[in-house]
Amino acid sequence: MGQASKRRHCPALAREITPADCGEHRQSTHACPPECPFNPFAPAQYGSLLALEDRLDLATLKWLVAEKPEAPRVIAAARQSAADHGANATALNLLFFQPDGAGRSVAQRWEHAGFPGLKNDERVFFRGKMGMRVALLEVQTVLDEQTIQFVDLLDPARPVQRLVDRQIAARAVRFGVFFTWLYPLPHFWRLSGTGVVVPDFDTLPPEEIIRECIAHLGGPGEPGPARARWLAENYLRVNETLTAAAHERRRLMFADLDAQFGAATYDLVAPFTECRTALVAERAVARDDLAPAERAEGLTEAMVWFEPPADPQATPLGTRTVRGRVLLGPRRWRVEAIGGARLAALRASFEARLGPRVRFTAERRDDVGARQAAQEPVAAPGTVPPRLLEGLMKVELHSSRLAALPAGRSPEELPPSLAASFRDKWLDTPVPALDGRTPRQAAGEPALRARLLPMVKGAVRRLDEENLRAGRVDDINAMVRELGLTELDFPPPPLRPVPARYDREAPGDRDEDIGDDFDEEDEDDDTSPPPGAGLPPPEPWRARAPRLTGPPLTQSEASERVSEALDLFRSPAEAFDELARSGATVMADVEALAEEWLSEAEFALLATFLVQGWFALVPFGVRAPVLRRAAIEAALERERKRTAVVGEPPPDLMANFVRESRQPALLIVVMAGMVNMAAGLPASHRPSAGAQLETILITKVILDELDFSLRQ
Repeated sequence: MGQASKRRHCPALAREITPADCGEHRQSTHACPPECPFNPFAPAQYGSLLALEDRLDLATLKWLVAEKPEAPRVIAAARQSAADHGANATALNLLFFQPDGAGRSVAQRWEHAGFPGLKNDERVFFRGKMGMRVALLEVQTVLDEQTIQFVDLLDPARPVQRLVDRQIAARAVRFGVFFTWLYPLPHFWRLSGTGVVVPDFDTLPPEEIIRECIAHLGGPGEPGPARARWLAENYLRVNETLTAAAHERRRLMFADLDAQFGAATYDLVAPFTECRTALVAERAVARDDLAPAERAEGLTEAMVWFEPPADPQATPLGTRTVRGRVLLGPRRWRVEAIGGARLAALRASFEARLGPRVRFTAERRDDVGARQAAQEPVAAPGTVPPRLLEGLMKVELHSSRLAALPAGRSPEELPPSLAASFRDKWLDTPVPALDGRTPRQAAGEPALRARLLPMVKGAVRRLDEENLRAGRVDDINAMVRELGLTELDFPPPPLRPVPARYDREAPGDRDEDIGDDFDEEDEDDDTSPPPGAGLPPPEPWRARAPRLTGPPLTQSEASERVSEALDLFRSPAEAFDELARSGATVMADVEALAEEWLSEAEFALLATFLVQGWFALVPFGVRAPVLRRAAIEAALERERKRTAVVGEPPPDLMANFVRESRQPALLIVVMAGMVNMAAGLPASHRPSAGAQLETILITKVILDELDFSLRQ
């Protein structure tokens, strides 16, 4: 009866099987459906999948280092040269794309050996990762909180696929495009590591942008295995070319932008009242508000000067375009406008209206466009494909005013209403990039329709981004349907929490997306680093540290592990860098705790040996375990009170330390190294007995907390 109760129904075999049979054969010899509750690759079991992935990543890293001992240093070097994407791209190349003399990759050699150390689920998972490829992922729609629908623009067949990733689903928008790494699992696809957000190049589709980068770098022109391998081996070069092109386009756009903020001053020749009467007689002029800073200058009134009135039917919600402003003072007036041409037009209108009543005295201009262009990196000759610099968007700066809110509209509703009105107007506005045709006309001409599609995709994407930023669900599909672009008609994303990137309100958000990366998510982690640590998060390709089980290390095990830790790094600086890359806060925490007790040299001695104890328990390349700052502080305070002695600590105190430690043998090895090094230093540089005791206390407390964390 007890055995029968442990059996489970297998929908793949349509009969009951044992848990052992299930675990050994699911998704390998049994074709498990996604509805099976025991299928770890089912979308509903995504949390379990992440834990499985953590274990697999650690085993993979161990196999990679065993096969290629130089791998950690190669990955670290790539990280230094290409911080955003170098480590991930290099690690994937070392695993999947670099063949040995027999033509096998590290992954293939592992498979040929029978995946020693892996269970069935891990073998299935890794075989999925062996299908790793570079993709140009275009989001079609967000299906739920963890699933998006996408196509790979580099795949000529472009089948519609599903990808499961909670972090991406939380901020994906329709027609967002990522140059990234993908691999298949039984029921969906997964991202690996990092990816590049491909920026808008106006009417040039993203796949053509990447094709231009490939051709410029000498890669294969046609889709197929040769190009897939080339992309994997040259991912970083394509990213560099794409980023250089984006920056160069932005630099040229700023250089061509009329973004002169200009102001001209006039002295009043006639009385103030006469001048003001002449000004307000102009029909294009209306009262405006003074800013506090303007009032502080002694200015008394402001007027806005509009462009000549346009067709009311052609202006969204009756908005009027501003030519500039006139700021009134008792004896001197100032005329301001955005753009050199607009300032010249405003000055001409102002002087025609006021005539001899005013006298021009000075003009100043601040060319913000030229200043911004000078801040952009200049692409070296030959680094950017020429076609990627064609068709630069012409940007014109201006402002508009709305006389009054439409009836029944709140201020919060106004921006979406204006945007919708502009879209309606755009449908019948001639567009130069469409050979002067309107979007409505271009939709019916095949050659122009191909140019129109990226424009409309961009409009949909920008609306989704604004919705995500503002917590709205406005839709644009009415415009898409009016143009007959059925291939772009996808449901809008559901209402989602505002991501942190928008909470920060980073300036120039769309431009900041150039070369941006998104990280593979870190789920099932209920802890977080101590607040205020101010350290960067761990690199996304790292797996969690393995759980520590069994008794403490023996003396021989501790000595061997410390020796291995010393061999990992050529210098202490490399070890500290690895700590930082793993997301460890231990050094910052210890520095704060020891600040009043140890000199800089004494802290350096502590840090050197503390890092040996750390890497004796924490493997290279994993995410740092989280230490409890409050628990460390409390434990250290207790130890300090117990050992409030003068001079050399008594021998029984050291024995108590060792006996009470969670890792007594490791503590002895680290303490011995620390004491021996201190003894070998010149007397003038040797830490005092009190400082040596403090370093031992801190080491014990940190090793105890590290052991505790690794066993959770």
